Amino acid sequence: MSGVTGFTDLMLAQGKQPSSKTISYHVMSPSLSEIEKLKLKDDAQVLRMERVRYGDDVPISFEVATIPLEIVEGLSKQEVSESLYRTLETKKGVMPGHAKQMVSASTASERIAEYLDIKRGDAFCVYGKFRTYRMAGHLNTSARSTLANGLNLSSKNNKEPRS
Repeated sequence: MSGVTGFTDLMLAQGKQPSSKTISYHVMSPSLSEIEKLKLKDDAQVLRMERVRYGDDVPISFEVATIPLEIVEGLSKQEVSESLYRTLETKKGVMPGHAKQMVSASTASERIAEYLDIKRGDAFCVYGKFRTYRMAGHLNTSARSTLANGLNLSSKNNKEPRS
């Protein structure tokens, strides 16, 4: 696999059945930091979505996505929640473009630990991603933070989790 790969495609490449559980889904005003990082106008609205992502019914990641509302306008909650990249491609003809990803380590809060079925204080990786989309001749950017519990989130076709 190469190029932009979403969670759904990563799980399928590893022979796992992807699924998601939406925890929250709200249209809201972005924070000042999001306005700056996503290059939004001051009056822009964003969709903030939290969801747990699963591979073969095992919780793999807790994801927080902040998406400019204009990218997902006209799409249902189910369409956006299940597979954002596939929905954007099939329903709007929008392909994700360039992405910038940052990786760091953290420890699980009680809330995150409960969703990922790990212990409070357990270590996990935090993946922060800024993705661009070309729409109507201009670029839009979305942000996503993924808290992963140590299973393989690489795009290589590995069947076994990392140790």
